[in-house]
Amino acid sequence: MKLARTLLFLFCILIFSTLISCKKENKENEKNTKNTVPVVEVKKINFPEGIYEVGRELKKGIYKVKLLNPARMGYVVRLKGNSSDNNNIIANGIFSTDGFIEIKETDKALKIQGVDLEEVNLNTYKPVINKKLSNGIYLVNHDILPGTYSAKIIDKKNNFGYFERRKSVSMENRDIIKKSILEKDGLIQIHKDDFAIQIDGLEISYESDKIDESLDKIPEDEPLKGNEQNIISLN
Repeated sequence: MKLARTLLFLFCILIFSTLISCKKENKENEKNTKNTVPVVEVKKINFPEGIYEVGRELKKGIYKVKLLNPARMGYVVRLKGNSSDNNNIIANGIFSTDGFIEIKETDKALKIQGVDLEEVNLNTYKPVINKKLSNGIYLVNHDILPGTYSAKIIDKKNNFGYFERRKSVSMENRDIIKKSILEKDGLIQIHKDDFAIQIDGLEISYESDKIDESLDKIPEDEPLKGNEQNIISLN
């Protein structure tokens, strides 16, 4: 009987010691978990910086250009050869914000630096239509609707804004339908046949779906009437 009590007493001590040990281990694990540096998810890059052959590595079409680092600019070059020599450049562009680029079937290669590319299918590309936008390149009828917009200058350093209507995003000069510099707040118009717009140093806000066609017939550098007098046409 005495032996049984002794064994029971030793068994109880063993159980108690085990519980204490487990409790200490759990607290240590919790402490280590709190001190562990969070794992940062690495963003997948579709196209690392470099030169890509069109047709083999890149398909023709529209691509979303995404800055790898929003604090730095990106560079995109369409090439008619497999090197980035000056005589191979078809068109090039510097991106300070995300934007778009069209790769044509006749292009031989594309060079990218500081950006990633994401292919865009316009039949399924349906982002939210915005009624207020600032610096960037946007697709008309996808990112923004046609109409009249108030334009506020947000570049206080240079104190002017730039607005451009485009029929393509291939970065060629012939893409440009009309370009304007705003020296004061004013109005801009986006037409239903425009493919894209570019705005720099501006914040634009939707005012109306109406378009005044007469404003597009004003000769170069002639002051515009009303609120439009703040826009200087460059075309």
